[in-house]
Amino acid sequence: MTLIVFRADSSYDLGMGHLMRCLTLANQFSEMGATCHFACATVAGHQSDRVVQAGHVLHMVETATPIGALVSAIQPDILVLDHYGLDAEWERASRRGVPISVAIDDLADRPHDCSILIDQNLGRLGTDYDGLVPETTLRLIGPDYALIRPEFAQARATSLARRQGGAVSSVLLNFGGADPMGVTAKVLHELSQSGVRDLDFRVVVGSAVPHLSEIHESAKPLGAEVIVDAKNMAQLLVEADLVLGAAGSSAWERCCLGVPSGLVVVADNQRPSAKALERAGAATILADLTNSSCLKDVSGFLAKAMSDTMLMTSMSSKAMQLVDGKGAHRVAERILAAAGAK
Repeated sequence: MTLIVFRADSSYDLGMGHLMRCLTLANQFSEMGATCHFACATVAGHQSDRVVQAGHVLHMVETATPIGALVSAIQPDILVLDHYGLDAEWERASRRGVPISVAIDDLADRPHDCSILIDQNLGRLGTDYDGLVPETTLRLIGPDYALIRPEFAQARATSLARRQGGAVSSVLLNFGGADPMGVTAKVLHELSQSGVRDLDFRVVVGSAVPHLSEIHESAKPLGAEVIVDAKNMAQLLVEADLVLGAAGSSAWERCCLGVPSGLVVVADNQRPSAKALERAGAATILADLTNSSCLKDVSGFLAKAMSDTMLMTSMSSKAMQLVDGKGAHRVAERILAAAGAK
């Protein structure tokens, strides 16, 4: 049996993206017969209980401390790291005796000591990691390797079929499971002030959001439904004509289902992907809150979306061409093949 250890965190500040994409990959590994352990730090707002809920083994660890002792005790075949705060030094200290090490990254800004490097972002090139990883490292680059859950691929045909007309009547807001910058409430307030009407709004947030009561209050003027810890995200996206959301990992879920998006950049690491999606015609950047607090383009974009069905149809078509939803399976196959697992 193949043993795999993941190192990933979630928190109010980090959000949920790292943990959720690792859980997606771990679930795929489990379906292929592997056993997965997670090493997660005890930090404010962590959602590490999701690891146990998914049927994996959880170990709570110190934030930046190498996990060499844990790795020695488990003796895994594969070590997977998804953490912006850790690099090659941590990997060398943690991976001793592990045949295959995997780094999941989005930034290409620090060295890795890994056998396999995964960067799922549009516009990224394998050469961006020249000098940052060993020459022998297998580089899995681009949205073909987007780590999204299988339910999105399963809902793909249904979602694409209902987007032929391009009409917009339902809008979904989703700015991440933790939304540390409070973007959800800000966007709701901007929309309520803009006079936008005749739209059905849904808001998806995680229970880790520290300002949930503010979101509920901001949703009332629009009659927006607030959904906490949604268990049917694929279905919610299928039913949405348009999404206002962050440019993180959830952007690939929307692309898989062909959902047009208005993006709000809420972290520096989201900017390259947001720009690449806009260049591809799959989304529009509405605001970059790392540089400005202005959200006035949001209501203007909604008005444009409601009046320009051809734009919505084009965005949907271009988005769906970027991601087919099979990335987690591709990644798991490549990693297991490298580890010599059957």
